[in-house]
Amino acid sequence: AYDAIGTDELARIAGISTGLLYHYFQSKRGYYLATIEAAARDLDAALQLDPALSPYDALVSSHTAFLDWIEANRALYSAVVRGGIGSDPECAQIVQAVHRGILARMLSALGLGELQPRPRLRSRLIGWIGFSEALSLDWLQHHDLDKAEILRLIVDGWRPIVLEEVPDSALACFLRTGGGS
Repeated sequence: AYDAIGTDELARIAGISTGLLYHYFQSKRGYYLATIEAAARDLDAALQLDPALSPYDALVSSHTAFLDWIEANRALYSAVVRGGIGSDPECAQIVQAVHRGILARMLSALGLGELQPRPRLRSRLIGWIGFSEALSLDWLQHHDLDKAEILRLIVDGWRPIVLEEVPDSALACFLRTGGGS
């Protein structure tokens, strides 16, 4: 946690002097925000859709990479998702940027390049993002389900959204014909 470590200890762990930490980051908080931003960029990179894959396979591949990343970066993921230092507005902006990226990728996979999706679709996708984050945090804490089951729960979470909100999309047609079962 942010408050659990002092600046001198942080510099020691990083293998640098406290003065150097302050030179590049001005404060412990600056270093913390830079760490959260770097983690958010790494997470965003893990969530990229592969354009060579079908929309369904691209989403499954993206979610698999997401689970691999959070498993390897438990503390960073928890810090990014939980917004770090309480209700710090800069941390919240970083998390919101990650959410916007996920929403844009979902809309892209659905064949909707909409900058402003229909309110119901937007709300359901944002709800699904929150569900996926809560599910992932629970998995990291308890680890009593295997990764394949967590992936299945994430996929099952967006399946009804796709079928009900964009029934004419290629992804919905694929799902209705038994794809991804």
